Amino acid sequence: MNCNFENQSMNREVNDAVAIRQNGVVYVAIAGTLPTPCHEAKIADKFPGGIIRYIRDPGTAEVFLTIGLKPQNEGKLCPQVIVPFLLETEIPDGWHHELTIYINRQTYKTIKIADKPEEDTSDHKDTGKPKLAFW
Repeated sequence: MNCNFENQSMNREVNDAVAIRQNGVVYVAIAGTLPTPCHEAKIADKFPGGIIRYIRDPGTAEVFLTIGLKPQNEGKLCPQVIVPFLLETEIPDGWHHELTIYINRQTYKTIKIADKPEEDTSDHKDTGKPKLAFW
């Protein structure tokens, strides 16, 4: 039995994710909790539109998260207080129908990308981004 506690606990820290495409851009929001204020969650990369490149398309859009201790907190005591986080990114992608989320290089989940009609005006008049809500 493979018991990688660190990766299992990191996966439980992501509570929900939403991906909505509008005008060829996928707007992604990922919400979760961190076990302490000494931890952090970051978007390390994305595909397409990030640093990572493939010779052969993986078949889904991708977001790569890193969750772990902040470097300055290594070896320090930290209060056990759950801290919420919300990460957002935009992926220029008009063709993939799914988004795969990776946490610390491990596949976490694949979700459907919802298409918002092109003619629909934005819910956020000042930013042009669709309103991302967790259902």
